[in-house]
Amino acid sequence: MAREGVRRGEVLAAIREHGLDDETHVRQAILELDGSISVLPFGGRSDEQRLPPLRRRRHAPGKQSRSGPP
Repeated sequence: MAREGVRRGEVLAAIREHGLDDETHVRQAILELDGSISVLPFGGRSDEQRLPPLRRRRHAPGKQSRSGPP
């Protein structure tokens, strides 16, 4: 991933987004053509050990997010 310019923090964020708490539970991380990172966990991990996936905030259509103070 370093060769492709992907930082460790970006990989760790993708791992958390896939519901895993750290890289020791990851069998493989794949940089996809669209720039996303797919994560394949080691098998045998129960749902009780998985963290819930992160939910991304979505803005309503037509609304712009503010980047500074009002």
